[in-house]
Amino acid sequence: MAETDLALAEALLLPAVHLFAVVAGASALRETVELARGAKDDLYAEARSALADAGLAVRLEEAVWRVDGVTGNPQRAAADVVTTVRRVSGRAAVAVACTGGDRAVLVACDDRIMLLADSRTAMWSVYELSSVHTLLSLVAGAVGGLPPGPAPVVRCAPHLRSSASWAS
Repeated sequence: MAETDLALAEALLLPAVHLFAVVAGASALRETVELARGAKDDLYAEARSALADAGLAVRLEEAVWRVDGVTGNPQRAAADVVTTVRRVSGRAAVAVACTGGDRAVLVACDDRIMLLADSRTAMWSVYELSSVHTLLSLVAGAVGGLPPGPAPVVRCAPHLRSSASWAS
């Protein structure tokens, strides 16, 4: 698709001849080809496009997705980025940092384990994601975001447990 000759493809577009028929127009064709060309050089082009359509201006800095100036709930924005990037890239590990107003959220996921740090709480939480839920589906149902609280899904080595206040 990325090597498509746009002039030829536009010349070969079929007109809608049947009542209520819908066919792709020249602008939709151009947009699709441009997205394919971008994806050829950028593995995350599809994710960036989907997130831009959702109104999120994201950038990837040193393997962390950044979203600044979020209006509303930064947890929801982070969940949207994690879910979209994981779906599009197939990668299990994704890290997202979102800021909005006077609040910041960091979400790091690796397979089914998620770490959530929210600036409005004095702690971070670890959650286990089930195979049928995405982070977005969990956050979407929680007013204001996920409730802070420890979730004992990560085991700590005995010699670390005594020195780590968060592991008790």
